[in-house]
Amino acid sequence: MPVPAHTISTSFAATAPDVAIVGAGVAGSALAIVLRRAGLDVHLIERSDPFRDRIRGETIHPWGATELRRLGLYTLAVADADAQPQQLWQTYRDRETQTPYRWADDFPDAPNGLGVNHVALQNALLGEAARLGAIVHRPATVSFDRAGGRPSLTVTSAAGESWLQPRLVVGADGQNSATRAWAGGTARPDPAHHHLGGALIRGLGLPADRIHQAFFDGGFVFVSPQANDFARLYLVVATPTAMEIQASADPAGRFVEYFRDALPEGTIGPSWESVGPAGFFPNANVPVAIPSSRDVVLIGDASGRNDPSQGHGLSLAFHDVRILGDMLLEGDDWSFVPDRFHATKHRYFETLRQHARWNERQASETGPEIDEIRARIARSRETDPSAGGFAAIFAAGPDGLEATGEARRHYLGLDLADDVANVA
Repeated sequence: MPVPAHTISTSFAATAPDVAIVGAGVAGSALAIVLRRAGLDVHLIERSDPFRDRIRGETIHPWGATELRRLGLYTLAVADADAQPQQLWQTYRDRETQTPYRWADDFPDAPNGLGVNHVALQNALLGEAARLGAIVHRPATVSFDRAGGRPSLTVTSAAGESWLQPRLVVGADGQNSATRAWAGGTARPDPAHHHLGGALIRGLGLPADRIHQAFFDGGFVFVSPQANDFARLYLVVATPTAMEIQASADPAGRFVEYFRDALPEGTIGPSWESVGPAGFFPNANVPVAIPSSRDVVLIGDASGRNDPSQGHGLSLAFHDVRILGDMLLEGDDWSFVPDRFHATKHRYFETLRQHARWNERQASETGPEIDEIRARIARSRETDPSAGGFAAIFAAGPDGLEATGEARRHYLGLDLADDVANVA
């Protein structure tokens, strides 16, 4: 679907829309669709034209696919962004193919995830928002101020300058959010434990109906197939290993080597090629704090980034959109919505954050101590396969789960009769 570069007036007259959304990527455009369907006046402000391929999450877990269905966006993702339904989770251990896990066997209401190219999804959502009548400023820059007790945004693009005085500003402008900085918010990354690398590869020849996860001593490779035999390959390793690979002449080639050497011999042939950027970034969660506000709200990575090695990013963004959209459509008084949304987001973000931290050591550490911890977790799962509900987090999401100290102990098997020394 063609996406307009801009659809704005060239006059400097003030416009007072219901909502101005800064950032027209996945979260911002999805929210614009929801609000335009309800008849609200929405402006979208986007810096990039076109969207660029970058190393980022392109897996939508089953709970995220459920969010898409609830938002009425699932069909759009499949039809216009060519998202690939993935009904299975295929693992490989010791170079042997394990029995694939079928989501629908345990979660009939969440039968599949999706693998999708991020740029294709951005374009599909932005195109639909524009089709529904959202005013798109692109490429554009924005400066923030206040006038008459309301936010005042000066938007500059090739079409000229526009002055917006919206009822509500939504910052959907990513982890380096300018909206957050203007609102006085802060982002404080947790200490990184390991690194996650990504590369876009064509020609791996893997079945597209499943996620592929191959384990090796010291990490794992996670592959999310896309349409036309493209796949985003993610490599999780200890930080020193990541830095050594990043400094090599062919990081993408090293990624594929790790994957190939963790699979049954002959699974990956020689005809693959790297068709995008390849690089590493830290696994750190990035929680966000924002002062009380009546008219500024943050969604997506602007309001907190979950450990990317858990793969929840897109699912979390769609969850944000649904929760905020529901709050805005409940009534005309929005003054309480920003604080209410941020408090709600903090609760489910914190659940995902703590769950990720519980899994950090198992992701990349080696040696007798971590082997003992893994064995203890395995024994605990024999007693409670649900791990207190946390084993279902990729299918059902974080709602209804509380990441308490007791939940952590149960998840790690520390409430078994015997004890494991030196478990942090």
